[in-house]
Amino acid sequence: MTYQEIKTRYHKIFDFIAKSRIKDALDALGVLCNHSRNRDFRQQLDSHYDTYLNMLKYAFEMKDDDPQKAKVYNRLIKDIFSLTDDVKEDIIRSSNLLQHYQLNAVSFAQSEAVIAELSQLADKIDLQNESQDFTGVERARYYNSPAYKENVSSLFMVIWHADKLKDVEISLLKKICTSEVIAWYDQCVLVSALTLSLIRHFDSAKIDVLFSFYEAGGIQIWQRALVGLVMSLVFYNNRIAYYPEITHRLKALQGMSNANKSIEIIIQQFIKARETEKITRKIQEEILPEMMRIKSRLEEKLDLEDMISSFNPEGKNPEWETFFKDSPDVYNKLEEFTNMQMEGADVFLGAFASPSNSFSAIFMLEKHSFTVLPYTEALFFLPDELSIVFL
Repeated sequence: MTYQEIKTRYHKIFDFIAKSRIKDALDALGVLCNHSRNRDFRQQLDSHYDTYLNMLKYAFEMKDDDPQKAKVYNRLIKDIFSLTDDVKEDIIRSSNLLQHYQLNAVSFAQSEAVIAELSQLADKIDLQNESQDFTGVERARYYNSPAYKENVSSLFMVIWHADKLKDVEISLLKKICTSEVIAWYDQCVLVSALTLSLIRHFDSAKIDVLFSFYEAGGIQIWQRALVGLVMSLVFYNNRIAYYPEITHRLKALQGMSNANKSIEIIIQQFIKARETEKITRKIQEEILPEMMRIKSRLEEKLDLEDMISSFNPEGKNPEWETFFKDSPDVYNKLEEFTNMQMEGADVFLGAFASPSNSFSAIFMLEKHSFTVLPYTEALFFLPDELSIVFL
């Protein structure tokens, strides 16, 4: 079974549930289970069939409405959701259908060690903050240490590849929200890992942790957390109503003064992102070939190596209009893209749209001491429905 076939069947199951065609949903899930090597899934499916048949039998026998019927039905729907997610992930993973499963995953033992170490460090740093022993110098030394960078990188992979967060992982992430055990810029990256993980496999606990980052984080952190929440709530719109713990958090969010305006801005950016593919294609097909044609003349005219070595942030830009007088179309298109960028359009994806260019992105980010190498890799493996860069 190909990845596209799995996606089609996966979405068909949720379409059946949305139309209350539970028997059809179970039958479609049975087809997916037949392609999985895990026999436990078939046993779970048979249990769901029995529950559904018992519900029908009970409904015909009972004349009065049972107040527990809705709870039993909702629990069955959630169980079908969960099993569908698990079966889909098992088929993809066992068949190596997606590249990101081929990245170096963190072993169980290493995962446990990283979580334990960071949990202990969080408690230690909290005590040092209370006694004012965790000074700026100590903090900088800690954030730049190889052990810290390795732990953050490993934690990213643990979160990203987690189908469902364990209690110890939830506890650690909520500690990170309010602790300086992880620098703010790496907290941003972990929030993005959480979003990627949630899009890959639903887990209400992941949404809960995103809410925690939104409520407790600094401006750069809560902005990413809110983007992740909006994105995941749209992606899982059909199932959110079955999780009252999520709807309660959403109602609480409505009372926050800056939430509505921020969500409006996020939605506007998502709408603009619909133009990203067209912009990228235009850059690759019209701008880059023309720039490659005049590359040698550009390097000679601008003396790029000398320009970079003697760069002055307050200096004037080269006379671009004069230089492009022989290529007015290129100049006009660059000016057009500059205006689009100022309006919030993503004009940079074209430079990093191919995994072959990912190493440049990783190099540039590491130059700024951001420990985001696995995050940069992850950007190239988003679902087609959400191919939006988080940077």
